[in-house]
Amino acid sequence: MPVSPPVRAIEAWLQDLAAAPFEDDAAHTLFILDNDFGELTTVMYWVLGQPGFHKARVLVSQRLYDTNADVLPGRLSLWRSEQDLVEAIHRHRPRLVVLASGYLMPVHGLLSPEALQRILLVAETQGATTITADPFMGVITRPPGQPIEELISIQIPENAPAQLRAAKKLGDDMLRTRLGGAEAVLRDLPHLYPSHTDMSGLEARSHDDRNLSFFNAALRAPAELLEAARMGEPSYWMFLIAQADHQTQCMFMGPSAFARVVADRLEDATRLGRRAILLGPSELLSDVRLLVGENRDVELLPFCAFSRAMALLLAAEYCFYWNLVSHSIIMQLWNGRPIILFDQGHLVRAAPTIRERIIAWYYQGWDPPQIDQTEPLSLERLATALDGYADRREGLMARYGRAPSSEALLNSLLAGRRPAA
Repeated sequence: MPVSPPVRAIEAWLQDLAAAPFEDDAAHTLFILDNDFGELTTVMYWVLGQPGFHKARVLVSQRLYDTNADVLPGRLSLWRSEQDLVEAIHRHRPRLVVLASGYLMPVHGLLSPEALQRILLVAETQGATTITADPFMGVITRPPGQPIEELISIQIPENAPAQLRAAKKLGDDMLRTRLGGAEAVLRDLPHLYPSHTDMSGLEARSHDDRNLSFFNAALRAPAELLEAARMGEPSYWMFLIAQADHQTQCMFMGPSAFARVVADRLEDATRLGRRAILLGPSELLSDVRLLVGENRDVELLPFCAFSRAMALLLAAEYCFYWNLVSHSIIMQLWNGRPIILFDQGHLVRAAPTIRERIIAWYYQGWDPPQIDQTEPLSLERLATALDGYADRREGLMARYGRAPSSEALLNSLLAGRRPAA
């Protein structure tokens, strides 16, 4: 399907924010990214529209490079090995190194904890400050005496066969070993979050000196762009699911049954006079394509570049997720756009204690609605799910602004001091 004018306009706005003049090879900030799209999103939230990052360089793994090679023109390149990172630190001589995320690199097999430690040492010998993004919201750092087994456990069906139970044990052991190793290396670094880290009222901890957060006001979309999207015809609904969440749903429902549920929800949208767009892994797209057939109002999209995906999300009438902590949600909420969940997602299922911080930080206290994905969608059902959000919208948007600005956080880190909260 052709991209609508409102989506093209939002995409162009985002691309303009990413544009920067060419700088020489020196870089005051060096971002080193894992292969997770959420971590790329965190970096984009900090960098977009900020002239202070014109002298930044971003190194990404192959998976991100394949779809986002041009996301920051002139500032992005590929890394494949520990040696690539060592050479980049020596070449660019950064004052700030940002790992996004240091926790995930061992989990995804990109760097061992030992290699991560060596990278930190290289950065330190070059005089750079190193920080890490943290998708686990600080909960991997445990109080003394608390075993990591109490925090991480992959959820599987109660009646899981022996083969799946054995796979769970292997997965749990891998996660605990690699995350435990990463935590030992990273625990004393400042931890970066793309939302104000409100610790008040949290049961587990009331303060964490490592927390760094920011708010990028440049990512509040111009009102006329959002209004044009709202008035655009035909309206469409956006459905977004990550690879890990697809695997989780298939484990509990089976691939065919889950594909049937997704296809039914897409066809609900078309039955109600909307287009439906599914952004997800290729395996799911193939399964759903067989079920929706020639329905011209259903579009199935593989993972794509940041600016296109975010433009589609911002222009949609409704957005549905299978993950409470999908990073694309934050920009939606910064712009006063609520979302609807079908599931809490793989991370909350594996580490339930994280949920309290997700609600406090990413949602600033708003607990988003979750609806039963097996039940048909209706306009009345969606209106009921979001009842009350409109009254809280402005207050929630203001709460995000409690974090330091992107520029203030960068300048403080480059000056070797912590920003004021």
